[in-house]
Amino acid sequence: MDPELENYMKTGDQLLGKGKNIDSIREYLKGYEALKDKENEDTADFCQRLSTVYSLLGKEGYDEAKKFGEISLRIHEKLGDQDLVVMDLLSLASAVLSSGKNQEAEDFANRALDLSRKMNEPIFIAMSLNSLGSMKMDSKKARNEALKIFDEVLSLSMENEDWEDYFEALTNKISIISEDKDPDEALELGNKAMDQADEIAKKIKNKKERKDFKESITFLYDVLADIAMSKENVDLAIKIAQRSKSD
Repeated sequence: MDPELENYMKTGDQLLGKGKNIDSIREYLKGYEALKDKENEDTADFCQRLSTVYSLLGKEGYDEAKKFGEISLRIHEKLGDQDLVVMDLLSLASAVLSSGKNQEAEDFANRALDLSRKMNEPIFIAMSLNSLGSMKMDSKKARNEALKIFDEVLSLSMENEDWEDYFEALTNKISIISEDKDPDEALELGNKAMDQADEIAKKIKNKKERKDFKESITFLYDVLADIAMSKENVDLAIKIAQRSKSD
């Protein structure tokens, strides 16, 4: 990538990291305008970022989030990069969901799932299922369907040692059990999940990789701490938070 374009992307990333969404959009747009006629991988890269940032604006950013997401999707389809097509579809699902377009979001997630199954890529299948399941768990009528989806992810990701998708599905399952059934049952399942995470971490010899693994599943500990707090068990919430930081 041209140094000037790299600078637009780097500056945009830095601004986004500081929460300056509008300023980051201005930087990404500079890169996009310079590349829009080429429609290459770099164009798609800027479009992906623009779609992501516009989606952070909610309903106000819906049109632009969808527009840039679809440009990125079109470019990757043209280039035949199916892995990135799946990622585009999942990004679009997230973008339109943030604007309250639930059915449209499910449609994108289902397209990602169908393509992932055709590719026979277990990690992409798990990612797509998690996306779909997280949408369905927002509706009480679809909670049982969401649980079935998460169970499928658990089976698939355990088999492939895809721990991030595994713990995402497990955390969502714990949330449903806590809200719809019994918080104590959810905490019991959560305790087993933390034990499992500790066992997996012990097998990772590299200290940095072990730390990265624990940081990649902080959402598990956050949800369990919230459940403990909902039961006014502050001591348990503190212990859970401490476990998230243990080696």
